[in-house]
Amino acid sequence: MSDETPIGTNEDISRVDLMLLGMLARRPLHGYELVETLSAPGMSLWAKFGRTTVYKALARLEKDGRVSCHEERAGAKPDRRVFSVTPGGRDLLYRAVGTALQEVDQGTPDAFDVALYYSAELDPQTARTKVEERAASIDSSISATRAAAIVATAAGDLPGTFVLEHRLAILHAEADFLRALAKHFTVAAKDEQGILRGTLERALLHEVLRNLESAGRTGELEVDVRGWKTCFLFRDGRLTGLVPPIDIDRNSALASAFQIRGGAFVFRTVESAAGRSLPVNGVTEAILIGCRGVLDPKLLDLMAPDEVIALDVNLEAAGGWEGYSLTEDELAAIGCLDGVRDIGDMAVLLRRPIRGALSIVYPLWAAGWVTRAGAAKRRLALATVAFLRGWEDAIVLIGGPSVVGRIRARVTTEAGRAGLPDYWTAVSERRAVSFAGHVSDVSGSVRGYCEIVRAQIEREFGLDFVASVEKGLADRITDPLVDVLNEHRILRADGVSVPGESA
Repeated sequence: MSDETPIGTNEDISRVDLMLLGMLARRPLHGYELVETLSAPGMSLWAKFGRTTVYKALARLEKDGRVSCHEERAGAKPDRRVFSVTPGGRDLLYRAVGTALQEVDQGTPDAFDVALYYSAELDPQTARTKVEERAASIDSSISATRAAAIVATAAGDLPGTFVLEHRLAILHAEADFLRALAKHFTVAAKDEQGILRGTLERALLHEVLRNLESAGRTGELEVDVRGWKTCFLFRDGRLTGLVPPIDIDRNSALASAFQIRGGAFVFRTVESAAGRSLPVNGVTEAILIGCRGVLDPKLLDLMAPDEVIALDVNLEAAGGWEGYSLTEDELAAIGCLDGVRDIGDMAVLLRRPIRGALSIVYPLWAAGWVTRAGAAKRRLALATVAFLRGWEDAIVLIGGPSVVGRIRARVTTEAGRAGLPDYWTAVSERRAVSFAGHVSDVSGSVRGYCEIVRAQIEREFGLDFVASVEKGLADRITDPLVDVLNEHRILRADGVSVPGESA
């Protein structure tokens, strides 16, 4: 990012401008002193600006009336120009500091992000090596920054300590991210025909499909785990087929998911319920539709996969999968899913002579789009959705969407501190959220989360508003769901929190 990239103010002030105004607000300095200060070990770790950049910025600030300059003689040395901040420059500094502390930089291009977006253009081994080298460089920066923070603390430089601690937090987070990222680059090489051939040991199946789709890869991805071998076939990122292992039962779950053509399970397009032709390119929705219509056909074009948790479809479906009406064969397949975490576990299950939705449901389950639950937990999930949507509608009427966003952000923060799933954000942004665990544990989790929601709404609007909305919700939500909310001590007619009930 350029040193002259504007920060998030309405005025054109860059990072180097802000840095220089702050230094000159403390005391007048000549140009050489500014350059030397910025080159100091502790400062250069987070505010590294070159000499040319500094002097160009000083000239610009002087021209704009943000700084003033006078010449000063020191003994026999030549005159030197000493810079001071003007009242206008000081006002701009205060506004810019306040804005930069508050706002989050959104969408500013970062060279690493751009490179990461196009990393599929590199050979996977090269990409992985480069990422690992970056991680090693970050480790070196962590060591240097930690040492500088110790020096700043010992010198009583509290602002400098805060900056370096913030820098350390960012560096640690990036180091963790890079190490996880490196594992996603499949170690592979192209053969003499230029076909990608790779071996995958253990990885999430849905991640493999998405990565190959986004990379536009052509070739065969060989899976060899626990003695089970097969190949996924891709062309330009589209999943075009699967070469089965020799001993696989042609009546197994894989056979029900792929058409057999020339010894391989292959399909290129599928027809949706509305008659649209969808390419099979690793997108789970297409795989779902192509393999079997396990969802009500009338709903296929009305929903996104991440809305499954909120659907009131056949609540009493045997087997307890929200939103699915399953056959006995599919239930037998899904009954084997407990304990499946990655493609290695999946490989073992696919060898079993079972028909049904195993290979269809696994990507959805692995991505968190469906959860297995009993009827009681399904009803609790639907009641929670109705409860939170009711609150959101009430707040929109009084304060508008921006107030909803502000309250929800505070709820997200508090829920994170309490280690609770962020149910409201999941509902509002149409994401899946986990209701995993025993129903009593989920009940406590939901109850604790709703207490946080209540507290933050009360903080914004007061207890009277909370009480009136709570009473309205009891009248508005359907009776069966109200019974569920009362059963789990979530809905209170008076809107008053009971101490000690949150989990």
